[in-house]
Amino acid sequence: MEQTFIEKLIKRLIVKQDYILVPNEEGRVIIDPSVNVLLKQDSQCITYIQIIDGDNSSIDIINERLEQKDGTLLRMGEQTRIFAYSLFVFSNGIDEEKLKLIEESQRNHETEPKAFKSFVVDTSSKEVKKLFNRPSTDRGLLKLITHVVEKDSAEAYDQVPIETLVLDKKKDYQITYQVKKPMLTYGLITINILVYLALVLYERTSGISYGQLIIQFGAKVNNLILEGEYWRLITPIFLHGSLMHLLVNCYSLYIIGSLVERLYGRGRFITSYLIAGILGNLCSFLFVPGPSVGASGAIFGLMGILLYFGLERPLQFKVYFGSSIITTILINLVYGFSSTGIDNFAHLGGLIGGFLAIGILSNVKKKRWYFNKLLYVLVLSVLTVGGIAYGFNNSESKIIRNMNTLDKLEDMEKWDEVEKIAKDILDMDSRYEDNQIIALWSLIRAQGIQGKYDEAIPYCNQLIALSPADGHYMLGIIYYDQGELQMAKEELSAAEAAGADEEQIQQLLSIIQQYENQ
Repeated sequence: MEQTFIEKLIKRLIVKQDYILVPNEEGRVIIDPSVNVLLKQDSQCITYIQIIDGDNSSIDIINERLEQKDGTLLRMGEQTRIFAYSLFVFSNGIDEEKLKLIEESQRNHETEPKAFKSFVVDTSSKEVKKLFNRPSTDRGLLKLITHVVEKDSAEAYDQVPIETLVLDKKKDYQITYQVKKPMLTYGLITINILVYLALVLYERTSGISYGQLIIQFGAKVNNLILEGEYWRLITPIFLHGSLMHLLVNCYSLYIIGSLVERLYGRGRFITSYLIAGILGNLCSFLFVPGPSVGASGAIFGLMGILLYFGLERPLQFKVYFGSSIITTILINLVYGFSSTGIDNFAHLGGLIGGFLAIGILSNVKKKRWYFNKLLYVLVLSVLTVGGIAYGFNNSESKIIRNMNTLDKLEDMEKWDEVEKIAKDILDMDSRYEDNQIIALWSLIRAQGIQGKYDEAIPYCNQLIALSPADGHYMLGIIYYDQGELQMAKEELSAAEAAGADEEQIQQLLSIIQQYENQ
């Protein structure tokens, strides 16, 4: 019964909890009748278990096992987090003298992180004892031991040789890389750097500011996308707003991209990278009104690919990455949503895009519903088509198209049409104040030019509530055109105090002063 229990427990530790049975001194993987050692390592810690035949182990042998005089644990490194456990198995009742020794050992090493914490089990009475309180965790061992000793049923792998189980588990731990050198990652980094340097050089030779250049050369600009420049959903991936922005993204791409390309190969890497970048920019188009650039959406897509890797190969993910990837994603998302100037929707869209893209491209042999390629195709298609449809037909997009029309009508000096379109924009009640400010400015200007001063004044007051400098300035102009010079001076002075252009205000006040002196 005792040896049968030990064999069953070892096989379940290997299959269900991913332990590896340590070979004996001769290098053979066998179940030893006296003591067996199992080891599991992940990105967070090492778990070390020794299963000991309590009946056939003398007091001296038990004491040696508890004290670990061979220094096995110490050789694992001072900085390594280790959970070390001993399980003493008895078949005809627990020897009280041996139990006392084991219990005293737990008290003596209560705060020593690299001392063994012990369980004892009696297979005849099905009694299991946990002899420690700290650490609080037992890594799921108490539950498994209790299950095996009390009501464990036969499993298919019970008939599989232990050597085969260990070999299969070692294969589960191994990562097979598709390529040796991540050349595409290096290529993307090179492209990012060359594009940045080219724009900086062009800035110095053309006199056009860098900010204007990235708009011209492909930043995500919502109104230009609505006018048909759909390539702006791709080009922002290769543009960066500053040197620091470039360096941070290139470093992140080097670290994460190198890993993903080696894991999945060049074709799946570059395809997923671009899909993630496009979906990230589409998400930004839907929810962020301002311009944006950067490879970070596509880089978040690479983290989405690693999340899928965790779904596909959970043991390897846990061993090599653990919670670090998830923590990194959460920290970046929380930081992004709590800070200004970060296009967090591009990050979120890229994360989803990378996960879905690799789900379509990956060749997973496991039969699980969440590995169904059609599911990923369907979700990606719905998000893309639905996002485009919503992006081009929501109220804010209609406002942007009307504002584009407004600019053209102002250039053509069709003031009656400017007045009508500006009122339409205000009636749409944009959630962005900038749109309302621009519409009010254009409306007041159109009404002033048409001599509709009384109609313009209430709109000036609306503009003052949103932007005091602009509102007071426009009201001053209306009063000036009406000949109300004193009121115009008061409003223009209020505009200057609110931050309007001082030089322009002073020129107007000087003109008013000349009229008053005539």
